[in-house]
Amino acid sequence: MRFLARPAVTHGQAVWGKHVLSLLPFIPKFVRQVASDWKFRLLQTFTMTFEDCSPESSLKLTCLSAMEELLVPTDEMVCPDASDPLFEHQIIWIRALPVLLILLDDKHPSSSQVVLHLLLRLGQRACMNSSFAWEYDNIQYSLSKFYSSCQEGGEICYGPFLRLPRDSQELSICGLYYFSYLDQLSLKSIASCCLCPELEPFVLFRITEVLHSSFNDGHIQIADHMSFFVTLLSRFKVFPENIYPAVENDVKISNRGTFKSLTNTVCSCLSQMGDDSLVFQILEKSNTSPTIITTTSR
Repeated sequence: MRFLARPAVTHGQAVWGKHVLSLLPFIPKFVRQVASDWKFRLLQTFTMTFEDCSPESSLKLTCLSAMEELLVPTDEMVCPDASDPLFEHQIIWIRALPVLLILLDDKHPSSSQVVLHLLLRLGQRACMNSSFAWEYDNIQYSLSKFYSSCQEGGEICYGPFLRLPRDSQELSICGLYYFSYLDQLSLKSIASCCLCPELEPFVLFRITEVLHSSFNDGHIQIADHMSFFVTLLSRFKVFPENIYPAVENDVKISNRGTFKSLTNTVCSCLSQMGDDSLVFQILEKSNTSPTIITTTSR
């Protein structure tokens, strides 16, 4: 399987790249047809090619396309078991995807969209495969930096999520639903993005909608879900009218409107969560406990 290996010297790399690009689309078919020992060699070489090429290259995109065929097979294809060489490499690819997404940052949005689309399809498939579900749940820890992370001194460092186009943001938000559970670290990372003044209100409400659906299906604990709501309402920065009278600009006016709409949305979600008195008691406990975000953004 040396035909995929990168040349040791720079001479001939352009020719090598063209040949590999033309061969990669046939990798899924080869993998499904060759014997087990050849399959392992082929997958190993393919994985090395994927790891060695530049994140933004056309070669990387072609590898991702081949991966999608092998990670999200059609209905008539049988999912590999743990003894199949394909299964081992599928796990390697899944773990590499969030790392690639963060490496791409917001400099190559079309490539980021391809990765996000593949992650979403993996999440949808994870519901039907317990091993994949476990791996998909675990990538939320790597993905937290895609939303935000906390630096020394309590400063929030926003990830590429905020700077990507809305269609890419939508793909990542939809993917949140397919985690069988979302822990506090992930919710904290997402909450920080929700509180960023640069986030479009539409995206804020879309996140709230998907997370509430996730809670309704048992993917978020009630205490964490309420803590997320308390964090949004208590940390949301609103521009008071008495500080900005007639010279108020549209951004600040819409900011107050966004907060009012967010309050209504949170109240509506809380009213759906059960008996009012019980919800109030749990909410009161959440309100006296630290919110999800214990640091300040700058």
